[in-house]
Amino acid sequence: MDPTDCTLIYPASVDLDQAADVWTAGTSTPALANLLGRTRASVLTAIADGVATTGALAHRLGVSSAAVSQHTAVLRAAGLITTRRHHGNVLHNPTQTGLTLLDRPGALHPTE
Repeated sequence: MDPTDCTLIYPASVDLDQAADVWTAGTSTPALANLLGRTRASVLTAIADGVATTGALAHRLGVSSAAVSQHTAVLRAAGLITTRRHHGNVLHNPTQTGLTLLDRPGALHPTE
């Protein structure tokens, strides 16, 4: 038997809408927010959208710069973003792993 011909069926206790959310990209999905936390998922999505500085992330998400720094530290430790200093700014970029988690595998940030 060829392994590519196999199908795995597993009973899940979720309704059809919840099951579809698992395969939908973006922070609007409960699956990503449940995995990372709503704010952290929003931070990762904003970084992937090109919002690169801590201050811009704080402004876009309506949270403090300190909160953004805490969230980016966790995302960086998990290998989902990289961070570097550039002329007094802290710039964040998604890694390929972070983009893949957001279902954007081919969308590497141009400065990475």
